[in-house]
Amino acid sequence: MSFRLEYDVGEAGWATCRVRLGQDVVEMTASYLHDSLDQLCDVVASVARGAQAGSVIFMNEPGEHHLNLQRVGEADVLVQIVWHDDWTSWGMGSASSSQMVVEGTTSIAVLRDQTYAMALHILGSLGPSEYRRRWVEHDFPEASFARLRDARS
Repeated sequence: MSFRLEYDVGEAGWATCRVRLGQDVVEMTASYLHDSLDQLCDVVASVARGAQAGSVIFMNEPGEHHLNLQRVGEADVLVQIVWHDDWTSWGMGSASSSQMVVEGTTSIAVLRDQTYAMALHILGSLGPSEYRRRWVEHDFPEASFARLRDARS
């Protein structure tokens, strides 16, 4: 199944992450309340290095998307995006207010390469200081980006 990842860092602590999985496109808003880019790079690096699963939170105000990754065999990963009406990551709301938005599989290599290319584009186009200015509370995630880069070799 085809997979594409885009991430736009807006102004005043807002970002948009778009995931294309097959014919479906999901747009997830991220607030500075959670460092989603750092978590995304870290979780994808972990899965690429052998972790069985991981989850990335994209906090909106209100609600949040969870990008859940589950290894399927040696080379593939199940990608699920779940919407929660509340901030379940902060213990608010319940599972009954959650719904599956999309799910499908892609290769771990495609997931890793798409995530790396997206983060590299952000770093190259904004640089660390502009990223910090736009993202308000968080610096560019250099450590998790380096882990992701190293997971490609």
